[in-house]
Order: sequence, then structure tokens, then C-alpha cells
Amino acid sequence: MKYFYLLIFLFFPLFSGAQNLQTYVQARLQHPVLNGAWWGGYAAYDNAEIFSVQADARFTPASTLKLLTTAAALEMLGPHHRFQTRLYAQHRPDERGILNGNLYLQGGADPTLGSTRVTGGETWQDVAARWARAVKRAGITRVEGGIIADESAFEGPSI
Repeated sequence: MKYFYLLIFLFFPLFSGAQNLQTYVQARLQHPVLNGAWWGGYAAYDNAEIFSVQADARFTPASTLKLLTTAAALEMLGPHHRFQTRLYAQHRPDERGILNGNLYLQGGADPTLGSTRVTGGETWQDVAARWARAVKRAGITRVEGGIIADESAFEGPSI
């Protein structure tokens, strides 16, 4: 919850009546950690504007929601959590390297998988090549089954 409280501190005032919300928000948006960020918002109460910061600017939808989901992820998973995508088979390959069964790719919700938008991120081609090397190291030369996308790590309807 400490990350959530940090967001509450930055963006929702706990201030005296002498300071208005517009001034408070503008001051918080000057924090060095937000350099280069684009912010916009609008708040009103009883049709009276409380604050407005680039209210008519067009931004990527739900960009502020990322703050809340990031805070929730940090609280639930911790800052050192690493997502894992697993590659596995039901059986070992035979002496000729033939896998008599399926090869599974189990998703682990890695938002950076195959994305070069993250520093140090791999391209999807590099990821696929790494998986191919892992299959080869496991002694598999041919799959006599399917290559199955396994979504069993997730609850709810599949997408």
C-alpha cells in the first residue's frame, strides 16, 4: 500500500483551506520525477471548475490509470518480481529427439515480452530464437504433436 499512498500524496491534496487545488496540482506536477511527462486533467464540483491542467489536450487513453495499476502491482508483487514465460513438454524426447506429445508455451503476463520499448528488451525474433535454442538443448529435433499456447496461469475468460 505504500506505493498507493505515494500516488495519493502526489496527486490528491491534504492541504489547508488557504491553498487552492489548482495551485496544489501545478506545484506537484513540477516535481523532478515528472520531468518530460505530459499531464492533463479536469475536476469540477457542482459545475464549478476546481482545477484544469491541459484539459483539452489529447493524451493516450487511460494513461493515468497506469499509475494505479503500477502501484497495485508493486504492492502485490514487489519491486523485484519477474514475469516468467515457460516452455515445456509433457514427455521427454525419445533417443532420436522426437517429442511424442505437445510442446507448450505458458504465458506469464510479461508486458515486455518481445518489446524493444523497454531498456534491454528483446525483439520477438530474439525471444523466438532463444526458445528454439532451449528446445534444441532439451534434445528435441521434431515435435509429433502440437505447439500449444497455455493460458492456464490465468483465471477468467481467455482473450
